[in-house]
Amino acid sequence: MIEINSFRLTPNIYFGIIVKRYLQKSWWLYVLCLLFSLYFLFSTDRSSFAVFMIIFGIIYLPSVLIYYFFWATSSKNNTLFLDRNLTLESEKLSMNADGIYSELAYKHVQKIVETSDYFLLYVAKSQFVYIPKSAFVDAADIEKFKRIIEQEA
Repeated sequence: MIEINSFRLTPNIYFGIIVKRYLQKSWWLYVLCLLFSLYFLFSTDRSSFAVFMIIFGIIYLPSVLIYYFFWATSSKNNTLFLDRNLTLESEKLSMNADGIYSELAYKHVQKIVETSDYFLLYVAKSQFVYIPKSAFVDAADIEKFKRIIEQEA
């Protein structure tokens, strides 16, 4: 059993995770829009389509980022930002946040994403459990967690 120190997911970290995952999937779309807008910007064509592509290519990504920022920091997501206590057992993950207790069997984890700062345990396509590496007591607990999760998931 691994006890993890109490931690909190902040709106800024949540926004960063969402944007990073989204851009990893759709980066090519934004590059394509930007290339089209640059092509039409430096061409002599000033048709309505060219003007539309210039404007669309320049404002599309910032508008998507603004949308995700307001969505991630919305008051509807307050339950995501509560202090959490986790206990990692051999077959399940126990979570407690503000009196709300839940358990997650490792067999329900569909995908594991590890970065230099955190783990994301995906239980659905867009639902994940965030576990920061800084919440572990020491590096040995991180390695033990990796072994447990890889065996069970």
